[in-house]
Amino acid sequence: LLPNFFNPKSKPFLPPGSRKVLVCSLLALVSSLLQSCMSQTIPYTNPIAIVDVETTGGSPGANRLIEIGIIRIENGREVSRFQSLVNPNQPVPPFVQNLTGISNHDLKTAPVFETIADEVEKQLQGALFIGHNVRFDYDFVKYELRRAGRNFSAATLCSARFSRALHPEHKRHNLAELIERHGLSIVSHHRALDDAQAVWHFLNKMVQEVGVQKFQ
Repeated sequence: LLPNFFNPKSKPFLPPGSRKVLVCSLLALVSSLLQSCMSQTIPYTNPIAIVDVETTGGSPGANRLIEIGIIRIENGREVSRFQSLVNPNQPVPPFVQNLTGISNHDLKTAPVFETIADEVEKQLQGALFIGHNVRFDYDFVKYELRRAGRNFSAATLCSARFSRALHPEHKRHNLAELIERHGLSIVSHHRALDDAQAVWHFLNKMVQEVGVQKFQ
């Protein structure tokens, strides 16, 4: 749609003036969404890093990262985001390519983990490490940092277990279920930063649903 939108030879074609108005409207919408994300708060003052990774498989060491997304929260508010594709130096299985939409071709020019290790370490510094089924994300990140010559450890919190604690009446607590059940905002499931954002929205929803005291 977008290539056709900006190409006057393609159809449908909008007059230049209309295109400018629509572009401005789209930019305003994106800005509004970003402001909405940044304005969310939770009643927890210590640093938090919400982390999601996509990988070539399920075993740290045998498999490698292909994408990482981190949202850092301080004093209950989002302060930064980090996202990067990662060249795993190994083929991405077809199943993973279909699940994530990330192909071997996409990763050819992506940085290897060692080149982004400084930024990853910075985003995680001193923070509670939160992930959905957190042990998976934590073990992969810890392994990759160790391969890069860095010692890393952090307290963890699993948002899936958190969901079970708050809503034991529900049997399923995978991220897809939470997205549907709570109407969480997400662009693309099984992409690292989008899934991290879904967890961030879930935490905010829980404050609204159950109240500050129960959330804490």
